[in-house]
Amino acid sequence: NVTVNPLPLIDAGFNAFVCANKKIQLNATGAISYSWKPANTVSDSTIVNPLANPQSNTTYTVIGTNSNGCQNKDSVNITVLAVPNGDAGRDTNICRKGSIKLNASNGNTYLWHPGKSLSDSTVFNPLASPSVTTTYTLIATGVNGCSNIDSVKISIVSLPSISVGNDISACKTKPVQLNAGGGATYVWHPGASLSDSTISNPIATPMVTTTYTLTGTSEAGCKNNDTLTLTVLPIPSVPVITQNFDTLICDPGYFAYQWYFNNTLITGATNPKYTCTSNGNYYLSVTNSDGCSVNSSVSSVTSVGIDESPSTVFISVFPNPTMDEITVEFNLLKTENVKMNLINTSGQVIQSQELKQVKGLYKKPIYLGDYANGVYYLQIVTNEGVINKKIFKQN
Repeated sequence: NVTVNPLPLIDAGFNAFVCANKKIQLNATGAISYSWKPANTVSDSTIVNPLANPQSNTTYTVIGTNSNGCQNKDSVNITVLAVPNGDAGRDTNICRKGSIKLNASNGNTYLWHPGKSLSDSTVFNPLASPSVTTTYTLIATGVNGCSNIDSVKISIVSLPSISVGNDISACKTKPVQLNAGGGATYVWHPGASLSDSTISNPIATPMVTTTYTLTGTSEAGCKNNDTLTLTVLPIPSVPVITQNFDTLICDPGYFAYQWYFNNTLITGATNPKYTCTSNGNYYLSVTNSDGCSVNSSVSSVTSVGIDESPSTVFISVFPNPTMDEITVEFNLLKTENVKMNLINTSGQVIQSQELKQVKGLYKKPIYLGDYANGVYYLQIVTNEGVINKKIFKQN
């Protein structure tokens, strides 16, 4: 008797698709033991459900053996699908608080992670605004549903520490040097009142109070700003100097005064009025309450020491200083018309007398008791010229 045992009904499963970078699990039925071929791309060729990792389209054949030792076989076709060559772009640096557009390619759909710092994690070119250095992972999926992964690193570069210093004040028309630090290059705005708006230390000459904004750029190309307000203080009006013989007089409406002789400061000469002690060029520097100064025009003084009489006139004044009265004595060698003026330091004629056809020795008292203590000028005008005498009245 010959017993014919049936062959096992072997099933290798349905034909399938797999992405090139993925594995697929095979699954056979109908036997108690199995053998898969080709065996080099399966995890275990002797089990019912090995993991297959085909590198190209592959037909896997499985031979199944039943309990009677009878064998049968079946095949399954695994089609390998190409994966997209998804590209997340190059690693790059951005400045802190900056943004950059990512730019992926070679996919049909995209998914970025992490997505919190992205404008949209599902587009190929989201705007990235990371606060710290971040590596973004891209999953690019092709039209066949296969995906690939790539990543891009966005490194955060610190901003330069740009400093222009504290706010300052300066008198109008006075040049002020600004000083900045912390950058490799600089741009000041506004730049019209600066000697050069692209250097770290320009000279500023604004006519009105101005806030300057400095943009400094580091070697890495990162930018940062700082601001400085330069307050422009008004300068006083130019003083007008009145000259009365050897005395110079200015309006007393300024905060401080300083007289100069031949461009040299006169120690202690800090009043609106100054009596010159030498002939030469004088000017006055006045200062307002803000500490701003301006100079007067130069006054040329030539009357100091002009007490000599013309050759035909001899004059003396006594006593000088006086408490209340002086006597003017002059000797005219020829007949003259004489005029005598008593003048105060403000240039006002406070007494005036005219003598007609005078010759020889002449004396004339002049009373000063009604006048305040101080300096007065006796001006004597003859045919020969003008003679000036300084009179001092005191108690």
